[in-house]
Amino acid sequence: MIHPSLLLRRALQADALVSGAMALLLTLGAGMLAPLLALPQPLLLETGLFLIAYAAFVGWLGSRAALQRPLVLLVIIGNALWTLGSITLLLSSAVAPNALGLAFVVMQAIAVGVFAELQYMGLKRSHAAVTAQPSLRAKRSNPRAEHCAGLLRRCAPRNDTEKLFEAFRASACLLLKLP
Repeated sequence: MIHPSLLLRRALQADALVSGAMALLLTLGAGMLAPLLALPQPLLLETGLFLIAYAAFVGWLGSRAALQRPLVLLVIIGNALWTLGSITLLLSSAVAPNALGLAFVVMQAIAVGVFAELQYMGLKRSHAAVTAQPSLRAKRSNPRAEHCAGLLRRCAPRNDTEKLFEAFRASACLLLKLP
């Protein structure tokens, strides 16, 4: 688990917001956009439907106080693959968009790539969640370690500042061998 940096949290939230808006546009406007962009209507509609679920997931993830690192990496790698897939789609002969369609796909690919980069930078700035569990070695060498860890577990801090303070207190307890 990690405590997300403000950059990571905001990048996830912005990704969810933009993806949600794009989901609505593509789902509700696929019939109108298809001839305008010269892109297949099923491609636009199915992309919009996928983005509904994606936006909900990323929005949920961006609202958590602590995140699982693998889920954040899944979003970052997914965004990077989406960007590469969008460019690959344009280079293939699977679609033949007009200039507006080409610009549409390129701009969304750039936006998704920027989200991937911001999320990666935010992940690097995030901190590992502090755990109060003493190592097995500490338990053997210091019988009071379990007592100190038990004190920490019973406190049930309510916010990140209290968690950090309690983790510091538990570490000091272990180092100074205080009750």
